[in-house]
Amino acid sequence: MSALIIKELRVYPLKSGAGIELEATELDTFGVVNDRRWMLVDAAGSFLSQRVQPRMALLRTHCKDGQLMVVAPGMPQLIVQPPSGSTAMRRTVTVWDDVCHVLDCGEEAAAWMRGFLNYDCRLVYCPDDMVRLVDRSYAHDAERISFTDGFPLLIISQASLDDLNTRLRGKGLSPVTMDRFRPNIVISGGAPYAEDSWQELVVGDSTRTMHLNILKPCRRCSIVPVDQTTGIRGVEPLATLTTYRRRDGGVYFGQNAVHHGPGLIRVGDTVNVIR
Repeated sequence: MSALIIKELRVYPLKSGAGIELEATELDTFGVVNDRRWMLVDAAGSFLSQRVQPRMALLRTHCKDGQLMVVAPGMPQLIVQPPSGSTAMRRTVTVWDDVCHVLDCGEEAAAWMRGFLNYDCRLVYCPDDMVRLVDRSYAHDAERISFTDGFPLLIISQASLDDLNTRLRGKGLSPVTMDRFRPNIVISGGAPYAEDSWQELVVGDSTRTMHLNILKPCRRCSIVPVDQTTGIRGVEPLATLTTYRRRDGGVYFGQNAVHHGPGLIRVGDTVNVIR
């Protein structure tokens, strides 16, 4: 079996927007730097995602000098500065069962998002002082998260996706790409679904290491069947996953994790399974 290495790194600055592939990234208090620091909320202050707005997949983002830049079909580029200072408007919003105190990104950003999605929404920002914790049932060191669904990192092995695509081809269906599953870290080497048994990983070498703890499998939802290039929801690959990755009333693919950092990780870094 070949050695385990980091094959891909991805960040998603806007929750449920398109991801960005990275060659290297710092991990900070929240996880991958800039990951899910921006989010759309509806008129009631509840978070929006591709579950209800699959066209969010077409929101392509880039971060530069702290700014968020967004492009989408038929729209001019939107540039958003992170709100700060005493004039920034505070809002209370919800992400699942968590109440979060965030900063509003202003009328221009809200109008741009409404214009693209044709839906009443606002763009908000996760400030450095926002305190939202990983579920205490799984983590024990007061790890913080931004607007992720529940954990700082999602890890998937390339072999697992390859196995899924083999099954899809066997049914005469098209293979899918890793962006359907929105991981932060993709690991190559090893057997399909080897990550199911991992508990603790060390990434890097003797000069630079990062410890990762696997906390729980990732339960997949209706985002997985959304084609990330068109924003259109189908049925695959969730239908196929349901035939062999279903248990306890859910379908699981990938593993949620926390990191012990801060620190730097790179594509090509060696991954060692400690437990």
